[in-house]
Amino acid sequence: MKKSILITAVLSLFIFTNCSKAKEAVDTLNSLECLRKVQEINDNDNLTCSETIAELEKLERNCGAFDQEILESIALVKSVCED
Repeated sequence: MKKSILITAVLSLFIFTNCSKAKEAVDTLNSLECLRKVQEINDNDNLTCSETIAELEKLERNCGAFDQEILESIALVKSVCED
């Protein structure tokens, strides 16, 4: 009985640890994708300042939960936006 409890505990710990690492990896990839999109929007010369801000606000709603750096990047691009 003790052996099966020990095996279950070890397996649970192993699964939890791997899921945690997988979630961290997914969050990192999502964060990088959001930063890429900020740069892409910033570099798009076809957008007016109003359109750029609108796109950044959409991105802010979708990506804001990932990283403070994303929010700071979005705020910086919005603050220097000029038509």
